Amino acid sequence: MAKILKSYYINIEKIHVHVTVADTGDYTLQYRLTIPKISSATLALLDQIKEDLLKEAKISAEEMFDPNKIKNLIKEFEAKTQTIIDSKLPGVSENVKQFLIHSLVNEMLGLGI
Repeated sequence: MAKILKSYYINIEKIHVHVTVADTGDYTLQYRLTIPKISSATLALLDQIKEDLLKEAKISAEEMFDPNKIKNLIKEFEAKTQTIIDSKLPGVSENVKQFLIHSLVNEMLGLGI
């Protein structure tokens, strides 16, 4: 049985993550990260948003390997994702919106967390 030594929260790319440090009796400590769950309905909506973004996206190989262009690309995807989420989920809280935006951008571009 693991003994919980510490428990705290951190923010990574505007995503609230719960961290638990546990001693399982092995030689090393376990760091367990818990991120918010996304419902199946919300996942379906995110898939639809991904399709919309991919229809508009024009990404060259040069952009994917240039750190400065990647930053701009991330900002561009975040802005477009926010616009789509605002239109499809007008009453969503800012925290949930930021979580969805950053989760989607991270998944699509393979960057961040």
